[in-house]
Formats: sequence, structure tokens, C-alpha cells
Amino acid sequence: MLARLSIGVVLIACALSASAQPALTSSSLVERFITREDTPLRSYTALRRLHAENLRLSKRATLDACTFLTPEEGFAYRILTEQGSASVRKKVLRAALEAEVRALTTGEAGSAALDPKNYEFGPAEPLEDGLARIPIKARRSEALLINGGFVLDENANLLRVEGQLFKKPSFWVSRAEVVREYARIGGVRVPVRVSSTAWLKLAGRSTFEMTYEYDSINGISLRSSAEVSDACSATVSVAGTP
Repeated sequence: MLARLSIGVVLIACALSASAQPALTSSSLVERFITREDTPLRSYTALRRLHAENLRLSKRATLDACTFLTPEEGFAYRILTEQGSASVRKKVLRAALEAEVRALTTGEAGSAALDPKNYEFGPAEPLEDGLARIPIKARRSEALLINGGFVLDENANLLRVEGQLFKKPSFWVSRAEVVREYARIGGVRVPVRVSSTAWLKLAGRSTFEMTYEYDSINGISLRSSAEVSDACSATVSVAGTP
């Protein structure tokens, strides 16, 4: 059950003021966000750290992997270290990476893009520091779509997408909430953190988190920490318990 939930959640390839700021409108912000010509993410090397846990079942596991995206080979990964429950590592963490391979290969990830074909946009809700939240409602029942909102800054940069899965991953999932955070690194908008919380009918609350540390984007070295550079040339190390 935990595996079904976390795989469904991590597949979501969803991409998304202070009183001194001028009034914001949903139409102007969304239009600027949708029509802006961002530099596309064509390639990267990144260290990812994945963690999943279910306290009621006393199951938890972590996994570190070096991930790669290239125009020629697509998405690939190499596991560096694993610890914790063998079943969670295999059915949740490894499965999450495999699900991403399939989603990017088949184009399924693009079906959840933040655009009017997939979502209805509500009025902008001003937040602190000049940010605004745009409510979204899925136009159809599909596994990758959510009901929630996304946060933009005053320049229409996507910072966060958050909400509840429109379609439950399985009968055993009562509710599943997801958050995907973004940053602009090297002039390119990239995901930096994905997390989910789900409530399972028999197993209770389950959590999943994946963070990204980039070593290069679009062929340009980011001069990241030696840890990231060294990790992507490390050998596989596995440690865990059933």
C-alpha cells in the first residue's frame, strides 16, 4: 500500500503580497507565467536524497542516487547508498526513480503541466513578501492532476505547487497531499524538493521526501560542493533490513 501511494505521488511531474505591493490579478500573473520564454531544462547531473517512512508500521528507508538527464539518453540514475527497510527501498524509493524513467520516456509527466488545458485557475491570493498563490482545480480525473494551488513571485517565477491528488492512487489511500518546490539555478527553473503525505486506511500516515542537489545544468558546471561531485563517481553501497 505504501508503495502504491508513494509511486503515484512521486510521478506527479507538476511543475508551480505584502501590502506594499500593487494588487495582483490571476489573469496577469498566470498569463505572464504561461507565456514567459524560460530556458528549457535539457540536461543535468544531480544528487538526490530520498526518504520514506510509516510510523505505524515502523518502516523507513533512505536512498541516495546520482541522477542524469541528457538529450541523447534521457533520464537515468545510479544508486549510491541505501539504508533501512528492504521492502520500502525496493517498492517505494527505487520504484519512484523507475516511475520517473517511465514517465519521462512516455511523455506522461507532461500531462500534468500547469496550463489551461489541465486546470481552471482561480483569483490570485496575495501572500507575504510579494508572493501570490493561484488556486487550481483539475479539469478531469487523472492520476497526475491535483486540486490546490501554485505560488508565484512578483516576476511570475514558479516557487511551489501544492495540493491534493484529484484521483486517489488506490482504494487504500484516504487522502494524499503533495508539495513540489522550485528554484531558478543557473537561469533555469528546476525542482529542488518533492514531498508527500498520505493517509492509508490500514497503515495510517505515510511520508515521502526527495531533494535535489545539482552539479550541472544544461552542460554548465555549478561548482557545487565536492560532496555532490564525488558522490556521482562513487560506487554503489547498499545497507538495510527487511
